[in-house]
Amino acid sequence: MTHEPLPTKSATSTDCCFFPEYFHRLNSISPPVWYTYLRVNHLLIAYAVVSFFVGFFAIESAYTNYLQEGPASVSFLWSSFLCGFVYTNVVLSQFDATSRFQTYKKAKDMLHTTRTVDDRKMWPYVVSLCQRNAVRQAARELDMEQMILDYFRQKGYKFYHVIPDFCVQYPLFWMSAKFWNFTFFHRYYEAKIDYEEIYQQQLRRKHPEWVTDSNTPTDV
Repeated sequence: MTHEPLPTKSATSTDCCFFPEYFHRLNSISPPVWYTYLRVNHLLIAYAVVSFFVGFFAIESAYTNYLQEGPASVSFLWSSFLCGFVYTNVVLSQFDATSRFQTYKKAKDMLHTTRTVDDRKMWPYVVSLCQRNAVRQAARELDMEQMILDYFRQKGYKFYHVIPDFCVQYPLFWMSAKFWNFTFFHRYYEAKIDYEEIYQQQLRRKHPEWVTDSNTPTDV
């Protein structure tokens, strides 16, 4: 009695293409939100992580000073202030990161619509390093990164320009409501363009083997 061989999946099966599709999505017009958030805010996240652990030393110092000199000592009050300052900056940095993600979404819509750099609209979003990172990530996803880098160079920005322009031009910037609203409490921006749908269309044209019967990509 003979047995027919069991059917095998072809090399183009979506199961076999999980990793290629996954990495393809990372460099597509619609990467995962977590990946985009990390690319936009990697400096702010790194700053928060480092500050979080540095804060432990301030806590240890405050506790030691409290035991040795009491709660009214100058050393205890100073170390307590440093502890509060460090962890306040940890929280504010993540408010800043959330605001920069709104900048990224808005810049991406502008670049996708115009396919060029509108100086009048783009200029307010490139005056700090974190904002430039957000704009650059938006341009990278639209294959316009080199155009944005040329624009940064045209404006005189180099990699070492870390301090925002307004910090130098307006030393009392921290007293401005506009600064607080734009930097830490930026209004939520909802993307006007469905980039996921654009990605699906590109995927169906270039890699139909990665698309399931429901016309959606495999789980990424």
